[in-house]
Amino acid sequence: MKITQITKENEIYFEPFFPDSVKAFPENVIRIGVVDTFDNVAGALCARVYDGFTDILSIYILKKYRRRSFGSALINRLYEMVNGTGNETFISEFLDDPDMVIFFKTMGFELFPGRVQYMVYLREFLRSPMYKKHIADKDHKKVKTVSEMGEGAGQAIASHFGPIDYDVNWSTVNISDGILKSCMLSTHDKNNISIKYLYSVSGDPAEVFSHIRFLVARTLSVYSEDDAVIRMVFEQDKHRDFFMRLLGGSVYLHPEGRYMRAVKIV
Repeated sequence: MKITQITKENEIYFEPFFPDSVKAFPENVIRIGVVDTFDNVAGALCARVYDGFTDILSIYILKKYRRRSFGSALINRLYEMVNGTGNETFISEFLDDPDMVIFFKTMGFELFPGRVQYMVYLREFLRSPMYKKHIADKDHKKVKTVSEMGEGAGQAIASHFGPIDYDVNWSTVNISDGILKSCMLSTHDKNNISIKYLYSVSGDPAEVFSHIRFLVARTLSVYSEDDAVIRMVFEQDKHRDFFMRLLGGSVYLHPEGRYMRAVKIV
């Protein structure tokens, strides 16, 4: 096997391994690939380096190369690349999968149960009590104003959340006097739209619904209601339960998988 740095010249061979957020925000990202003895692509890793820690955004090895040390070679090369920068903590978050659990444990990471991801099909969402009551039938003139990402939005989000990946074309904000009042930060991958953060200082449902209204309109401008899937990860069970009640129960909000969080200090 051979570890290779991913550059503009060879990235076309590794692009399928990386999330769209890496393409949208390439700053401080390490991308490395691994090939077999015949230079066939076997897998790749990407990580974002922050001040004090390194976040492994994705690591993927093609099935026929698994359990042959290709993944551990990528992790070890990452350690070498970050060594000496003061970043001694490595973290990763991934959907709970037996192979990934075994892999991170083998690499010496401590694992912690994390959040739960849910999904709702857009066609179901448009028929839910939430959409009918709070969005579809609302007078547009009475809806609180949210806007797409404009000048100063990125700085306001970064000052509030710190470094975070989101797609500016699928996210909205409400900023007043330079202060972030509410936002919906989402990512977009083909017909899958993932809400990463849905935040409101006041907790006003009307403001939250304004962000969701934008997302629905944006999604329907690109996809049919039968095609699109909206994914949500809830930080706390109470947020999930609240959203489930609004939607009309679990018939609309489907559990998709629990995240695991891996942490290692080297």
